[in-house]
Amino acid sequence: MTSTFALWTAAVFYRCGVMMVVIWFYVVLADKSNNYHIDNLCDRKRSQQLYKKIDGAVLTSDNKENVNCLITFQTDSVLQKFMLRFEDLKLGCNDHLFIYDGAHAYGSYKVDLSCHKNEHHVGTIYTRTNFVTLKYVTYGWDHTGNGFKLVLTAFKDTPLECRGFRCQNNLCIHNDLTCDQVNHCGDNSDESSHAFCLDADMMGKILGVTVGAFIVIVVITFIACFVCASGVAILVYKHQRRRMPPSHLNAAPNYPCKKPVLIFSPCL
Repeated sequence: MTSTFALWTAAVFYRCGVMMVVIWFYVVLADKSNNYHIDNLCDRKRSQQLYKKIDGAVLTSDNKENVNCLITFQTDSVLQKFMLRFEDLKLGCNDHLFIYDGAHAYGSYKVDLSCHKNEHHVGTIYTRTNFVTLKYVTYGWDHTGNGFKLVLTAFKDTPLECRGFRCQNNLCIHNDLTCDQVNHCGDNSDESSHAFCLDADMMGKILGVTVGAFIVIVVITFIACFVCASGVAILVYKHQRRRMPPSHLNAAPNYPCKKPVLIFSPCL
């Protein structure tokens, strides 16, 4: 009986521990994409070229003045390339964003973006190498509201085996780029039911409830499991005490009788 109860208690606490791990996974690992802001990357005190190895990222700029920034992104594998897609693009006529297909800002640039282009004019940009270099130059007299939001995605365009997530447009991206509220595929299939994502109403929820409410429910359940296990342990102990015979509880110790040297010993 005692061993059965011990196994049952261990199973209860194991399930509660698994629920805690699930909460940690949803809360801590929810943000899968790298989010970079020009204000943090392009400090005026930094003049050297920056390098970042990424599977996917979102780069944003909000009216950053007097910037001369050079950033190079690299894929994890030489077999990958970069896809660049602007979700927002509004630059001043004195601002320029140069995009180079390579690890350096040498030679001819692939695209020069300024005030005459927006995200609809640019469309999707693909590199031929596993590097892309961005050179961002701004000045201090442009209008408020200028900036951009750029989504960068490392991908493989191959009909062969895809070890990551295959988009509906046949691009192969990293599994961690799915269901992160960022359109990395370009066709948004990484944020749809094709990637087993929840709809917009279910984002930030676990089993239909908010993360905070779910944590409260799990904590209460864990406490209830502990109280229940303690109560069962007390009941089992009392039940075993009642089944013991009174003679077993009150009888004097029965020691073996040693044979004395006398011939008429009562032990004979």
